Amino acid sequence: MTKQRDLPMHPAPADGADVSPPAQEASDLELVALLSKYGLLFIMVGLLAAFATWWLSSAQPALYTSVAYLRIDEPTARNADAIMRTDAVLDAVNAKTAIPGNTIEERRRWLDSRRTLTIAPGEGARDPRLFRQDVVDVDPVRARGLNAALIEAWLVRTKPPPFQTTFINTEIARLEDNLKLIDKYLEQVEKDTISAPAILPKGDAGTIIAVPEARGSAIATLLTKRDETKAALAKLQRELQGTTRDAVFSDPSLPEEAKRARSYTNAVLAVIAAETLLLILILSKETGWIRWRRRTASRS
Repeated sequence: MTKQRDLPMHPAPADGADVSPPAQEASDLELVALLSKYGLLFIMVGLLAAFATWWLSSAQPALYTSVAYLRIDEPTARNADAIMRTDAVLDAVNAKTAIPGNTIEERRRWLDSRRTLTIAPGEGARDPRLFRQDVVDVDPVRARGLNAALIEAWLVRTKPPPFQTTFINTEIARLEDNLKLIDKYLEQVEKDTISAPAILPKGDAGTIIAVPEARGSAIATLLTKRDETKAALAKLQRELQGTTRDAVFSDPSLPEEAKRARSYTNAVLAVIAAETLLLILILSKETGWIRWRRRTASRS
Protein backbone atom coordinates (compact mmCIF):
# COMPACT_ATOMS: atom_id res chain seq x y z
CA MET A 1 0.00 0.00 0.00
CA THR A 2 1.40 3.32 -1.09
CA LYS A 3 1.91 5.84 1.64
CA GLN A 4 0.46 9.26 0.87
CA ARG A 5 2.93 12.14 1.24
CA ASP A 6 1.81 15.00 3.44
CA LEU A 7 1.73 18.38 1.69
CA PRO A 8 3.17 21.40 3.55
CA MET A 9 0.57 23.67 4.92
CA HIS A 10 1.02 27.47 4.92
CA PRO A 11 -0.89 29.63 7.35
CA ALA A 12 -3.35 32.00 5.81
CA PRO A 13 -2.23 35.66 5.75
CA ALA A 14 -3.81 38.03 8.16
CA ASP A 15 -6.53 40.30 6.94
CA GLY A 16 -5.17 43.46 5.29
CA ALA A 17 -1.60 42.11 5.03
CA ASP A 18 0.30 43.20 1.86
CA VAL A 19 1.72 40.04 0.38
CA SER A 20 3.54 40.16 -2.97
CA PRO A 21 2.83 37.13 -5.14
CA PRO A 22 5.88 34.88 -5.34
CA ALA A 23 5.24 34.32 -9.06
CA GLN A 24 5.46 38.04 -9.79
CA GLU A 25 8.72 38.35 -7.82
CA ALA A 26 10.18 35.44 -9.72
CA SER A 27 9.20 36.89 -13.07
CA ASP A 28 10.76 40.24 -12.19
CA LEU A 29 14.00 38.56 -11.19
CA GLU A 30 13.95 36.50 -14.36
CA LEU A 31 13.45 39.62 -16.46
CA VAL A 32 16.34 41.43 -14.77
CA ALA A 33 18.59 38.39 -15.24
CA LEU A 34 17.68 38.10 -18.90
CA LEU A 35 18.27 41.80 -19.56
CA SER A 36 21.60 41.81 -17.75
CA LYS A 37 23.03 39.27 -20.18
CA TYR A 38 22.47 41.75 -23.04
CA GLY A 39 24.64 44.45 -21.47
CA LEU A 40 27.54 43.85 -23.85
CA LEU A 41 25.16 43.93 -26.80
CA PHE A 42 23.80 47.32 -25.67
CA ILE A 43 27.32 48.71 -25.47
CA MET A 44 28.34 47.37 -28.88
CA VAL A 45 25.16 48.62 -30.59
CA GLY A 46 25.55 52.07 -29.01
CA LEU A 47 29.18 52.37 -30.07
CA LEU A 48 28.42 51.17 -33.58
CA ALA A 49 25.50 53.61 -34.01
CA ALA A 50 27.57 56.52 -32.67
CA PHE A 51 30.58 55.78 -34.88
CA ALA A 52 28.52 55.19 -38.04
CA THR A 53 26.51 58.39 -37.58
CA TRP A 54 29.57 60.48 -36.72
CA TRP A 55 31.45 59.13 -39.74
CA LEU A 56 28.56 59.75 -42.13
CA SER A 57 28.00 63.27 -40.78
CA SER A 58 31.70 64.11 -41.00
CA ALA A 59 31.88 62.78 -44.54
CA GLN A 60 29.19 65.20 -45.71
CA PRO A 61 30.66 68.19 -47.58
CA ALA A 62 30.51 71.64 -46.03
CA LEU A 63 27.69 73.84 -47.33
CA TYR A 64 27.79 77.59 -47.98
CA THR A 65 24.64 79.71 -47.79
CA SER A 66 24.13 82.76 -50.00
CA VAL A 67 21.56 85.16 -48.54
CA ALA A 68 19.42 87.76 -50.34
CA TYR A 69 16.68 89.98 -48.90
CA LEU A 70 13.54 90.93 -50.83
CA ARG A 71 11.38 93.93 -49.88
CA ILE A 72 7.96 92.60 -50.89
CA ASP A 73 4.62 91.83 -49.23
CA GLU A 74 3.41 88.35 -48.35
CA PRO A 75 1.20 87.76 -51.45
CA THR A 76 4.10 88.80 -53.70
CA ALA A 77 6.44 86.52 -51.74
CA ARG A 78 4.10 83.56 -52.20
CA ASN A 79 3.87 84.31 -55.91
CA ALA A 80 7.66 84.67 -56.16
CA ASP A 81 8.20 81.34 -54.42
CA ALA A 82 5.76 79.64 -56.81
CA ILE A 83 7.34 81.23 -59.90
CA MET A 84 10.85 80.21 -58.84
CA ARG A 85 9.68 76.61 -58.57
CA THR A 86 8.43 76.50 -62.17
CA ASP A 87 10.31 74.68 -64.91
CA ALA A 88 10.69 77.92 -66.88
CA VAL A 89 12.72 79.60 -64.11
CA LEU A 90 14.67 76.47 -63.16
CA ASP A 91 15.60 75.82 -66.80
CA ALA A 92 16.67 79.45 -67.27
CA VAL A 93 19.02 79.13 -64.29
CA ASN A 94 20.25 75.73 -65.48
CA ALA A 95 21.20 77.28 -68.81
CA LYS A 96 23.45 79.84 -67.06
CA THR A 97 25.09 77.70 -64.37
CA ALA A 98 26.62 74.23 -64.38
CA ILE A 99 24.32 72.16 -62.16
CA PRO A 100 24.95 68.49 -61.32
CA GLY A 101 22.55 65.92 -62.72
CA ASN A 102 22.23 63.54 -65.65
CA THR A 103 18.74 64.64 -66.74
CA ILE A 104 16.90 67.94 -66.85
CA GLU A 105 14.44 66.65 -64.26
CA GLU A 106 17.26 65.71 -61.89
CA ARG A 107 18.86 69.12 -62.28
CA ARG A 108 15.52 70.83 -61.60
CA ARG A 109 15.03 68.85 -58.40
CA TRP A 110 18.60 69.58 -57.28
CA LEU A 111 18.19 73.32 -57.80
CA ASP A 112 14.74 73.52 -56.20
CA SER A 113 15.96 71.66 -53.11
CA ARG A 114 18.77 74.19 -52.58
CA ARG A 115 16.50 77.26 -52.25
CA THR A 116 14.27 78.50 -49.42
CA LEU A 117 12.23 81.72 -49.13
CA THR A 118 11.13 82.69 -45.63
CA ILE A 119 10.21 85.73 -43.56
CA ALA A 120 13.35 87.62 -42.62
CA PRO A 121 14.57 87.11 -39.03
CA GLY A 122 13.14 89.78 -36.76
CA GLU A 123 10.33 90.67 -39.18
CA GLY A 124 6.84 90.55 -37.71
CA ALA A 125 4.67 87.61 -38.67
CA ARG A 126 1.71 89.92 -39.25
CA ASP A 127 1.92 91.71 -42.61
CA PRO A 128 5.65 91.04 -43.21
CA ARG A 129 7.46 93.27 -45.72
CA LEU A 130 10.94 91.73 -45.73
CA PHE A 131 11.78 88.19 -46.85
CA ARG A 132 15.00 86.21 -46.95
CA GLN A 133 16.05 83.82 -49.72
CA ASP A 134 18.79 81.27 -48.99
CA VAL A 135 20.62 79.16 -51.56
CA VAL A 136 23.07 76.51 -50.31
CA ASP A 137 25.88 74.84 -52.24
CA VAL A 138 29.30 73.32 -51.69
CA ASP A 139 30.78 76.16 -53.77
CA PRO A 140 30.24 79.67 -52.29
CA VAL A 141 30.65 81.42 -55.65
CA ARG A 142 28.10 79.13 -57.29
CA ALA A 143 25.72 79.60 -54.36
CA ARG A 144 25.71 83.36 -54.92
CA GLY A 145 25.40 82.90 -58.69
CA LEU A 146 22.42 80.58 -58.34
CA ASN A 147 20.69 82.96 -55.95
CA ALA A 148 21.20 85.92 -58.28
CA ALA A 149 20.09 83.95 -61.33
CA LEU A 150 16.91 82.79 -59.57
CA ILE A 151 16.00 86.36 -58.61
CA GLU A 152 16.68 87.70 -62.10
CA ALA A 153 14.63 84.93 -63.73
CA TRP A 154 11.77 85.69 -61.33
CA LEU A 155 11.86 89.44 -62.09
CA VAL A 156 11.78 88.79 -65.84
CA ARG A 157 8.73 86.54 -65.53
CA THR A 158 6.73 89.07 -63.55
CA LYS A 159 6.43 91.14 -66.73
CA PRO A 160 3.39 90.43 -68.93
CA PRO A 161 3.75 88.28 -72.07
CA PRO A 162 4.00 89.96 -75.52
CA PHE A 163 0.32 89.82 -76.44
CA GLN A 164 -0.68 91.30 -73.08
CA THR A 165 2.05 93.93 -73.38
CA THR A 166 0.52 95.11 -76.66
CA PHE A 167 -2.92 95.42 -75.08
CA ILE A 168 -1.57 97.29 -72.05
CA ASN A 169 0.35 99.73 -74.25
CA THR A 170 -2.84 100.42 -76.21
CA GLU A 171 -4.74 101.11 -72.99
CA ILE A 172 -1.95 103.35 -71.72
CA ALA A 173 -2.02 105.40 -74.93
CA ARG A 174 -5.82 105.79 -74.70
CA LEU A 175 -5.68 106.89 -71.06
CA GLU A 176 -2.92 109.38 -71.84
CA ASP A 177 -5.09 110.90 -74.58
CA ASN A 178 -8.00 111.10 -72.16
CA LEU A 179 -5.78 112.77 -69.60
CA LYS A 180 -4.68 115.40 -72.12
CA LEU A 181 -8.30 116.02 -73.04
CA ILE A 182 -9.31 116.40 -69.40
CA ASP A 183 -6.44 118.85 -68.78
CA LYS A 184 -7.51 120.85 -71.83
CA TYR A 185 -11.14 121.12 -70.70
CA LEU A 186 -10.06 121.86 -67.14
CA GLU A 187 -7.93 124.75 -68.33
CA GLN A 188 -10.79 126.12 -70.42
CA VAL A 189 -13.29 125.89 -67.55
CA GLU A 190 -10.89 127.47 -65.06
CA LYS A 191 -10.28 130.39 -67.45
CA ASP A 192 -14.01 130.63 -68.07
CA THR A 193 -13.40 130.39 -71.80
CA ILE A 194 -16.00 127.65 -72.14
CA SER A 195 -19.57 128.20 -71.08
CA ALA A 196 -21.93 125.72 -69.49
CA PRO A 197 -22.82 123.06 -70.33
CA ALA A 198 -19.17 122.02 -69.81
CA ILE A 199 -17.64 119.48 -72.17
CA LEU A 200 -16.27 116.48 -70.26
CA PRO A 201 -14.87 113.06 -71.21
CA LYS A 202 -17.07 110.21 -70.01
CA GLY A 203 -15.19 107.61 -67.93
CA ASP A 204 -12.71 105.39 -69.73
CA ALA A 205 -14.68 105.39 -72.98
CA GLY A 206 -13.32 108.81 -73.86
CA THR A 207 -16.58 109.98 -75.45
CA ILE A 208 -17.81 113.56 -75.08
CA ILE A 209 -21.00 114.36 -73.17
CA ALA A 210 -22.68 117.59 -72.22
CA VAL A 211 -22.95 118.24 -68.50
CA PRO A 212 -25.30 121.11 -67.63
CA GLU A 213 -23.50 122.10 -64.43
CA ALA A 214 -22.19 125.29 -63.00
CA ARG A 215 -18.53 126.23 -63.40
CA GLY A 216 -17.43 125.10 -59.89
CA SER A 217 -19.18 121.78 -60.17
CA ALA A 218 -17.67 121.22 -63.61
CA ILE A 219 -14.16 121.82 -62.25
CA ALA A 220 -14.76 119.33 -59.41
CA THR A 221 -15.97 116.71 -61.88
CA LEU A 222 -12.97 117.24 -64.11
CA LEU A 223 -10.54 116.94 -61.18
CA THR A 224 -12.16 113.69 -60.03
CA LYS A 225 -11.98 112.20 -63.52
CA ARG A 226 -8.37 113.30 -63.88
CA ASP A 227 -7.44 111.54 -60.60
CA GLU A 228 -9.24 108.37 -61.68
CA THR A 229 -7.50 108.40 -65.06
CA LYS A 230 -4.09 108.93 -63.44
CA ALA A 231 -4.70 106.03 -61.03
CA ALA A 232 -5.72 103.69 -63.86
CA LEU A 233 -2.70 104.81 -65.88
CA ALA A 234 -0.30 104.20 -62.99
CA LYS A 235 -1.75 100.73 -62.40
CA LEU A 236 -1.23 99.74 -66.04
CA GLN A 237 2.30 101.09 -66.02
CA ARG A 238 3.15 99.05 -62.92
CA GLU A 239 1.64 95.97 -64.52
CA LEU A 240 3.72 96.59 -67.64
CA GLN A 241 6.93 96.90 -65.63
CA GLY A 242 6.27 93.89 -63.44
CA THR A 243 8.33 93.59 -60.27
CA THR A 244 11.39 95.81 -60.56
CA ARG A 245 14.80 95.49 -58.96
CA ASP A 246 13.60 97.88 -56.25
CA ALA A 247 12.17 94.74 -54.64
CA VAL A 248 15.72 93.46 -54.02
CA PHE A 249 16.62 94.93 -50.63
CA SER A 250 20.09 93.37 -50.69
CA ASP A 251 21.82 91.37 -53.42
CA PRO A 252 22.87 87.75 -52.81
CA SER A 253 25.86 87.54 -50.51
CA LEU A 254 29.12 85.68 -51.08
CA PRO A 255 29.39 83.35 -48.06
CA GLU A 256 32.73 82.82 -46.38
CA GLU A 257 31.86 80.43 -43.55
CA ALA A 258 30.70 76.90 -44.24
CA LYS A 259 28.03 75.10 -42.28
CA ARG A 260 28.86 71.52 -41.36
CA ALA A 261 26.61 68.78 -40.10
CA ARG A 262 26.31 68.46 -36.30
CA SER A 263 28.25 65.21 -36.03
CA TYR A 264 28.19 64.86 -32.23
CA THR A 265 24.53 65.79 -31.88
CA ASN A 266 23.56 63.36 -34.62
CA ALA A 267 25.66 60.63 -32.98
CA VAL A 268 23.94 61.08 -29.61
CA LEU A 269 20.51 60.99 -31.22
CA ALA A 270 21.46 57.87 -33.19
CA VAL A 271 22.61 56.11 -29.99
CA ILE A 272 19.34 56.93 -28.23
CA ALA A 273 17.30 55.66 -31.17
CA ALA A 274 19.35 52.46 -31.57
CA GLU A 275 19.30 51.61 -27.84
CA THR A 276 15.56 52.25 -27.62
CA LEU A 277 14.87 50.00 -30.59
CA LEU A 278 17.12 47.28 -29.19
CA LEU A 279 15.38 47.47 -25.80
CA ILE A 280 11.97 47.13 -27.43
CA LEU A 281 13.11 44.08 -29.39
CA ILE A 282 14.63 42.41 -26.33
CA LEU A 283 11.59 43.10 -24.15
CA SER A 284 9.30 41.77 -26.85
CA LYS A 285 11.32 38.59 -27.22
CA GLU A 286 12.11 37.86 -23.57
CA THR A 287 8.69 38.76 -22.20
CA GLY A 288 7.18 36.24 -24.56
CA TRP A 289 9.77 33.65 -23.46
CA ILE A 290 8.98 34.27 -19.78
CA ARG A 291 5.28 33.88 -20.41
CA TRP A 292 5.92 30.64 -22.27
CA ARG A 293 7.99 29.29 -19.36
CA ARG A 294 5.28 30.26 -16.89
CA ARG A 295 2.58 28.49 -18.89
CA THR A 296 4.80 25.41 -19.23
CA ALA A 297 5.49 25.36 -15.49
CA SER A 298 1.79 25.66 -14.64
CA ARG A 299 0.92 22.70 -16.84
CA SER A 300 3.53 20.40 -15.29
